[in-house]
Amino acid sequence: MKDTFKKLKLKKDSQLILINQDDDNFKNMNALQKGGAQRMEKAVSEGVERNMINDSHFRGKVLDFGCGVGGSSYFFSLNQANVVAVELSNSIDELKKLDILPKENIIHGDGLKLMRSFDENSFDMVVAQMLGPDSEGDFIEVFYKEANRILKQSGRILITSDIGTIQQLNARYINGYQYKGPRHDLFISYKHNDVDSLLQQKFYRNTSKFK
Repeated sequence: MKDTFKKLKLKKDSQLILINQDDDNFKNMNALQKGGAQRMEKAVSEGVERNMINDSHFRGKVLDFGCGVGGSSYFFSLNQANVVAVELSNSIDELKKLDILPKENIIHGDGLKLMRSFDENSFDMVVAQMLGPDSEGDFIEVFYKEANRILKQSGRILITSDIGTIQQLNARYINGYQYKGPRHDLFISYKHNDVDSLLQQKFYRNTSKFK
């Protein structure tokens, strides 16, 4: 498989562990898992390069929302994070086969329902790779509020998605700590202590169907 993310410019003092393609777990992954792991590696690396993400985030307690086949979960487990992975579809069975996370940390079910079960200020990082598409913003509003609630004060939210969904995130959370680099599929934000006030300033929508 072509490694499109080979050239990464990290700070010398960063503790970020990059993917070793000779790693047995990586070699045992399918193509979707490898691609997902490399995409998350690139996203986190860019956050590190721009001083938006540090070791306490990618090595802390991480919620991998909509983890799919688990490529992103592999990347965070490689960095010694305490990963909780949740996925609604049966694709999560592919993650279970890797045997890289404790079984109790791999949840097959509704990610929003799971987030609502967590205490406030309990995660260092909430990530959602390929969230959406949601150009109307109804789902991301509910997702973001719950992700923000369970995030620690120093935590980060990282989302990759299509341009329409990212535009909705940027419009709604413009006061946030946003990624402003060359990529149009990446959103990084810190915890908002009054996220409702941001929503009231922007495109408020009825999200009852997700409650």
